Amino acid sequence: MADKPTPAEDARRVLAQAQQITANIRQNEQAILAMTDDELSTFKSDLEVAYATIEAALAQTRTLLAVRRPDNT
Repeated sequence: MADKPTPAEDARRVLAQAQQITANIRQNEQAILAMTDDELSTFKSDLEVAYATIEAALAQTRTLLAVRRPDNT
C-alpha cells in the first residue's frame, strides 16, 4: 500500500492543478466560448464547487494555525 500524501503535498498538487486549469482556460478560450449555455453553466458550477472546497480547507488551516499559535492573530 502506497504512503498517503501529506497535507502539504496535497496542497502543492492542487495548486499545480489549479495553475493548469487556468492555463487551459486561457489556451482554450474559443472552445469555452463555443460551449452551450448548459455546458458553460456546469463548467462554472464545477469551478465554484472546487473554489468553495479550497476555501473550506483554508479556513480549517487558519483555525489549526490559530490553535497552534494563539499569540499570532
